[in-house]
Amino acid sequence: MRIPGRKVHAWNSSRNCSIRSHCVDSYASVLPLVGDVCSSARVEAPSLGSWPRSSVQPVTSSPQSRDIHFLQEAALTGVEIREHDILRDPLETDYFDLVHCRCLLMHVSDPYRVTQRMATALKPGGWLVVEEPDDTALGPANSSDPDAARFYQANHALLNELKANGVMDPFLGRRLGDLLIQLGLERVECEGVTWTHRGGDVAARLMLETLALHEHEGRYSCADLKAARRALSDPCSSFVDTTWFGAQGQRPTAGIKQRTPPCPGDNQ
Repeated sequence: MRIPGRKVHAWNSSRNCSIRSHCVDSYASVLPLVGDVCSSARVEAPSLGSWPRSSVQPVTSSPQSRDIHFLQEAALTGVEIREHDILRDPLETDYFDLVHCRCLLMHVSDPYRVTQRMATALKPGGWLVVEEPDDTALGPANSSDPDAARFYQANHALLNELKANGVMDPFLGRRLGDLLIQLGLERVECEGVTWTHRGGDVAARLMLETLALHEHEGRYSCADLKAARRALSDPCSSFVDTTWFGAQGQRPTAGIKQRTPPCPGDNQ
């Protein structure tokens, strides 16, 4: 994305939760990536003033969902839409002032290798911004209720199963800062934010719908789903949601001196 002399804001669009703002030079190149196999949008235009925020955004490019028609139909001047596999497809080096990814690293088997490619795509002095969820604390705020306790145990058993089977890593977010430090980036910062919800609210209903899908696929028992439904439908109960982590790091102007990559098994 080419952005004329303004701040680039990294944010969690589903929560509108600000992570950081970055001042970039005039006509800075920005590469946003999202999804388990990434796509990107690169904008090269003198002005963004007439473009709505939602018009320029990457979408997931997984084999199951390659729906980028809304970007193609927008016919935005100077926008390059790229369906891109971050692990295999060629990527410019020393080119982008800012590379940003969200909900991507949790779906790849080697997050270090992916972020290493992103860091290589940065110009010296460029910024890498990554955002990923972490479900370590996900569960009831008070586990004294038997249904709430069963929900917590069953939910974490499900999350561990998803991780063990390579579906995704639901505990990655808290390690983002360490990951960027391992890359040799400088000025690394990492922060996380979460929410508490009451039973019966929108977040609780969404979680129940998700658990129902896992029950349908045999990953969640019918008895566990009934306990979760009782716990998440009670307005007197509350639960801690996913923690969203954001981390940022700057590529050194003198070149990257990478540290020893993290052990693939060091996931907790």
